[in-house]
Amino acid sequence: MVTITGPGGPYVVDGAGAVLDLPPGDFIAVADPADGFFIEVDTIAFTVSDCPAAPATVDVSVGACRATSSETRPVTVTIDPANAADVEISGPNGFNEVVTGSGSTGNFAPGTYTYPATPNPGFETHRADGGDVQSR
Repeated sequence: MVTITGPGGPYVVDGAGAVLDLPPGDFIAVADPADGFFIEVDTIAFTVSDCPAAPATVDVSVGACRATSSETRPVTVTIDPANAADVEISGPNGFNEVVTGSGSTGNFAPGTYTYPATPNPGFETHRADGGDVQSR
């Protein structure tokens, strides 16, 4: 049997072994051999490091007016990979929308909008946080 102490532990592994999903941190494993067996090194120390954050891309693009008399313009939000971030869009007249998943396309009135992206766990984003939607 092996007993592992550290963050979230103790963890006990017996029999044929196990695959553990350990959080980052410092651990100590102590082996207790079964009757009739011995072990040369019964204690080891090890460290589990953080996994690096995966890059997430958030793109916000303003399309052409749908018609010359249109009061709105199409705005496309793309999140790659899907579910890597949430994008909160805020703008004129109390406009507020949260885009998740792989993104969406909406029709926006002219004005200045902010669209900060909040990366979900395990992801990081690098992008601007605002822009203008101009009429015509």
